[in-house]
Amino acid sequence: MDRMSIVSIRKCGRGVLPFLGAIAVLLLLAACAPSPLISPTGSTGACGAPALAVAAAHGLTRLAFCDDFDSVATIDARASGEPGFNWYPQNFWGVPTTRSSDYRVESSVLSLLDQSLPSGTGLQTAGPLTYSPPRYVGRVFAAPFYVQIRFAVSKAAAPGSPGLAGCGAGSAVARYSWPTLWMQDVDLLFHQTSRTDPARSEAEIDGIEFYVGCDGQGRGNWKIQMNVHEWSGHRIIGADAMNTPDLGAYGFDEGTFHTIAWLVETAHAGGGRGSVTWYFDGIQVAQATWLPGAPLSSVERAAFDLIMNPGFRTWPIFIDYVEVWQ
Repeated sequence: MDRMSIVSIRKCGRGVLPFLGAIAVLLLLAACAPSPLISPTGSTGACGAPALAVAAAHGLTRLAFCDDFDSVATIDARASGEPGFNWYPQNFWGVPTTRSSDYRVESSVLSLLDQSLPSGTGLQTAGPLTYSPPRYVGRVFAAPFYVQIRFAVSKAAAPGSPGLAGCGAGSAVARYSWPTLWMQDVDLLFHQTSRTDPARSEAEIDGIEFYVGCDGQGRGNWKIQMNVHEWSGHRIIGADAMNTPDLGAYGFDEGTFHTIAWLVETAHAGGGRGSVTWYFDGIQVAQATWLPGAPLSSVERAAFDLIMNPGFRTWPIFIDYVEVWQ
């Protein structure tokens, strides 16, 4: 990839769009849209760039975490549990450790691949070491913070997957996949297995969650969600803010790179309300808010593990870069 191509793709992915007129946005999207992800090539230089516009506007100018996936060395490929890696393959909930064959890093892109293991496998910034007592290795993030990820999902890149076109009249079995970029309170990740404190409410933030597959009635589904859940044990309690924006209206097309970002503010910093605000390609598309002490306020006391999952049995997800600003 030549230098001009790298620069043009970075401009599409780092929050330039909100500052352009509508016609300019359309021209920029058309000029910068990457090719369908058969052999994806990522951008470079994210980790040395200035603070993203949204993060800087909210006083979040410290780059707390960044991976541009120029090397596989940032992943604990041997599942050693040693500190110092960005990503850990050890999964919570008793799910088997993600195998090194389930992902690859090439051309500055992390590919989390189609796999037959249970849903939940992927990579995360913190992985469990022991459950009694609860111990983990890696990094977690407390509000306020801003996460931005440049990603793509591509059903066509999963050989043998049924795809939505495979949901014919004879497809009676529900087949779902949810490639997702999300965060969960590390305490909740332990309690999902141990349930040591089921009365405690804990938070989950879904940066972007794709529900794709067959509904068991011969129909295909493609739903995109951005969620905040408040859990107790295995139950969602009291509050569950779910947004299903029409990202097609913002230029989303599967198989090409886009950015998803979410800004988390506390009630104090947010002028009386806490909030999670989602941005797609730099444009605000959804928001959830809460009052101090009200449902969803558990977001403010959480230490979040950042997790990236491919789809269950079906579609992979491709990651160009991940940034967290605080």
